[in-house]
Amino acid sequence: KRFNRIYIQPILENVHSLLEDARKRILEDNKQTLSPILDIIYERNIVKPDLQHSLWKYRPKINLEHLSQRLQIGGHNEKYPALVFFLKEETSLRATKYLPSI
Repeated sequence: KRFNRIYIQPILENVHSLLEDARKRILEDNKQTLSPILDIIYERNIVKPDLQHSLWKYRPKINLEHLSQRLQIGGHNEKYPALVFFLKEETSLRATKYLPSI
C-alpha cells in the first residue's frame, strides 16, 4: 500500500496530462514521418488493425478547448463562423443555465 501511495498514485493522478505532454513532444519531433511507431499511434497507413495497433492507440479527450485549438490550427474560422462565435461566447452561454434560478 505504501508503494502504491508513493509511486503509483501520483502518476495515475496526472496520466492524462503526462500523455498529452508526451504527445506534444512527439508531434514537435521532426523525425515523426520516419517513425513506424508513430504511424501506429496516429493510425496512419493502417491497412489491417491488429493487437499491436490496438495497444498503442491513444486518442485525446475531445473538449471545447481542443475543438477551439483545432479550428485555429486548421484555419477554419471563416468556414465555421457560428461555431467560432459559440466557442468565444462559451463562458457566457454556460452561465445561462443559472437564469431560471434568479
